[in-house]
Amino acid sequence: MEALSALLEEHKLQDITVTAICKKAGVARVTFYKYYRNVYDVVQASVDEIVQQFLKEVDSLDPYDSMQLIIEYIIEGFVSAHKPSEKLIDANISSMLLDYLNYAMEKVFQADITRNQDMSRM
Repeated sequence: MEALSALLEEHKLQDITVTAICKKAGVARVTFYKYYRNVYDVVQASVDEIVQQFLKEVDSLDPYDSMQLIIEYIIEGFVSAHKPSEKLIDANISSMLLDYLNYAMEKVFQADITRNQDMSRM
């Protein structure tokens, strides 16, 4: 994922090959294919890691009381990932970002619903 991120600084996503990622990461192609099917799997894993980190950061927040803070975390995430996000948009797969954003927001609200149900049982 780090190798892909570094390559995105210089190249369009569609121009990055598995060979280039392996060379940059210093791993064999067989190692790459042990974990990923293609370059887009690496992109998906990277975005998933960002979303999981976001969910960990907002896990203890009440979405109704802390919505502004949650939105600030989302904006900070997009700002910090500006260049990779731009590359996803250029590669015409920005919908992946939107899917993960929707997923993250659903998880935030699901956690709140579960917390509220647990509290009502007490």
